[in-house]
Amino acid sequence: MPAYFDSSKVTVEDQDGDEIEDFDVTVVDEDGKEATLDDLKTPGTWTVTVTVNATNDDGEVVAGSEYVTVKVGYTTMTEANVFVSFDGRNIADGQTDSQAVYSGEDQLDKLSVKVVSGDKELAEGTDYEVKVTNSKDEEVKEIVDADLYTITVKGLSFDTSYTANIDVQKVELTTLIPSNPFAVDTANEIYYLNHTGEELEPEYTFEDAEGNEWKLSADEYELTYKKGGTSADLKDEGTYTIDNVSVTAKNFRAGASVALPTGYTIVVTSNRVFADVPNDAYYAEAVATAKQEGYIEGMGGSNMFMPNNGISRADIVVVLYRMAGGSLDSMKDGMTNEEVSYVTGFGDVDKNAYYAKALAWAAKAGIVTGYEDGNFGPADYVTVEQFVTMLARYAELCGNYEGVEDVDAVLGDVADGDQVSEFGQEAVAWAIDNGYLAQGGADVQPQSQVSRGRAITVAVRYQPEQNDGLINLPGGVK
Repeated sequence: MPAYFDSSKVTVEDQDGDEIEDFDVTVVDEDGKEATLDDLKTPGTWTVTVTVNATNDDGEVVAGSEYVTVKVGYTTMTEANVFVSFDGRNIADGQTDSQAVYSGEDQLDKLSVKVVSGDKELAEGTDYEVKVTNSKDEEVKEIVDADLYTITVKGLSFDTSYTANIDVQKVELTTLIPSNPFAVDTANEIYYLNHTGEELEPEYTFEDAEGNEWKLSADEYELTYKKGGTSADLKDEGTYTIDNVSVTAKNFRAGASVALPTGYTIVVTSNRVFADVPNDAYYAEAVATAKQEGYIEGMGGSNMFMPNNGISRADIVVVLYRMAGGSLDSMKDGMTNEEVSYVTGFGDVDKNAYYAKALAWAAKAGIVTGYEDGNFGPADYVTVEQFVTMLARYAELCGNYEGVEDVDAVLGDVADGDQVSEFGQEAVAWAIDNGYLAQGGADVQPQSQVSRGRAITVAVRYQPEQNDGLINLPGGVK
């Protein structure tokens, strides 16, 4: 049973040793505020004053007062009575929890303190206080930065103090990715940066082992590079790898081999239209014109054109539609739009596809006819003779197609002219005769896939400026 101050056992005697029964007992707390005798059963520091103003047995007046300080507390408190935990992990007195990692958010709410005496849970602020300090012994109100924090539980109604430490670790960075590359070639694992003639200082986004992204300020890390296996500044055109990463940020540290994603390199290039279109390529000027006129966009909305790849039947129709002044601004190449649909008449065409609007126009205008089975094959790569046939039909729609009088003679002037299929002979001869195709006696390669770079070159040779005059012609370009 707990023992409390018992006012019934207070006795008062006069100077002769005679007991006086008439006296008053008053109580105040440590702040001087009036209290009651019942308050003496609760922890705290109290001042008990006994005041006498009476007459003794001899008829003499006895007056005066005496006081005593009474401290009520828990005398059996040990570390077994104090429980400190962080994120559900108990921390013994004087021990350190090192499992916490910087998250950028306040983690103080993960701290839990509980003090008990028997079956009674004591109250913070009344029975004990909790103070959190950092490694500089500064009291803090949050746990955010990577640091060593000390949790002190100091008794108010008992004398015991309890300390626990929380060592918040720095985030270990494993990967960094340029935040503002000119373009990204995911297929060949290349990040492209623009050549400026000055040393480049690209921004990077960092990742940890769990894939969480972190943004560090420029003064919190430093990188060195290699070009061709030799240390070099990131300046001249060429291919670079990261040699070393030094991180000075207070909440982050570089892992043992923090670097670009496995396999990736950085290429500094002076290419201005698309990252993968060299300025000296035969198709560079035509691609630049096509982009400026709105015939083409980058692959998947990127700054990559993939000039050596084949071009699909769907994409070549999109090019012709844009040449005619059509717009697909509401959709990106390679994507569908569930809110817009177009009837093309082909069984294998998604009515919501990015190219459906252009294909509906091209079919109505007679530029494309599809296969015998009623399908169009939108993903099929276009051959040279197929593309030129579409272009010739487009030229007829524009009103400036003029067929060749002697098709055989024109095809005969080209080494592989005899390999052109019958359906494409007139169109190929027209393209050769007008200088759109096989300039300087080059091969036609009629059954080969036409590359994206070659297709755009031929298209721009035919029409270097967008034709807005087709708006009211068959096909309904809008």
